Amino acid sequence: MSSISVENFFDQYLKQYFHLAVCTTLLTAFTYTSTSNPIDWLYAVWSGFVTFLLYKLRYLLYYNDSQTRSYLTTNAITIIFLIIVGSFGISRLHFMFTELPVLVIAFVLTVLYFRKTILNSHALRHNYILKPLIIGLVFAILTAYIPYVETGYTAWEAALLSIARWSYVSALALAFDIGDVQEDAAAPITTLPQKIGIKRSKIIASGLLMIAALTETYGAWIYLIDFHCLIGIMATYFIAWLLIINSSPSKSAKYYLFLIDGTMVLPYIISFI
Repeated sequence: MSSISVENFFDQYLKQYFHLAVCTTLLTAFTYTSTSNPIDWLYAVWSGFVTFLLYKLRYLLYYNDSQTRSYLTTNAITIIFLIIVGSFGISRLHFMFTELPVLVIAFVLTVLYFRKTILNSHALRHNYILKPLIIGLVFAILTAYIPYVETGYTAWEAALLSIARWSYVSALALAFDIGDVQEDAAAPITTLPQKIGIKRSKIIASGLLMIAALTETYGAWIYLIDFHCLIGIMATYFIAWLLIINSSPSKSAKYYLFLIDGTMVLPYIISFI
């Protein structure tokens, strides 16, 4: 009975996006650590929490205009809660002119990713090229760009270092598309692995990891990233590469949720070694 309970807890931890929240929080925390600055845990936890809320409540973005209006009028408490959560995140920003615009960009991209609007005829998640790149960009803004600016880096320095996070998370997103090839084939959606094949997708993911590694190395070379943390992130990229190369549609959901998503916590853990 105990083993069943533990397994059930583990399944819920993965499938209910708690694991993603933990990964996002610790990846954000590592960004602060890599700059040799104290971790802003309030912002780090907030970034993980809003990621959790996004995936739990993403169905709201699927609603049409009439459904959205109906939800807004019948779920006032939820709306107020979301406004409070968003306001708290904004209150953690100390350089509004540099950070708030990119946070707005992340929000707009998230909306466009899940639904069609007057700006896009189709939800951007249906574009097989943009799909992983948008995920990577939103994560880069939340977990890299804003923390880098908060620690005193210029907008240019933060943007440069965020390229690594963008490439890295995009590679992970592409790995998830590899795992979902069979499921996506039955749905009205086309992903990059479906379009060009799994082998070529792995090559692209490997290239994205290479871009991330080169960017981090350059960041350390110009003294923006702590060298000890550079070793940790390089080890993470190597492990992520091995997992991506070994990925396939036959792998279980736990392989992707726990192992591939889990590489996001490795830099923070390795930084203590």
